[in-house]
Amino acid sequence: MAIYEGNELKFKAFCDEQTFNKIVDYKTVQDLFRHSTDEYTDKVAISDEEEVTYSRLADEVACYRGVLRQAGVRKGDLVGI
Repeated sequence: MAIYEGNELKFKAFCDEQTFNKIVDYKTVQDLFRHSTDEYTDKVAISDEEEVTYSRLADEVACYRGVLRQAGVRKGDLVGI
């Protein structure tokens, strides 16, 4: 099951047709994130008070993943964000 399955209209509301067609093959958000960080390494992923590139975002996610693992969080555990 793809990450958008059953929610096509919701996904299409947030992106153009070309972008939607690129993401339809990903089964998980993690797969899509990995692709994005590999494909768009130096492009801006988040633009708020400061710009964060996909590369930096991937580094920060890896850091938080390590912190959660150290705290005993394992696959299947529920974590609020």
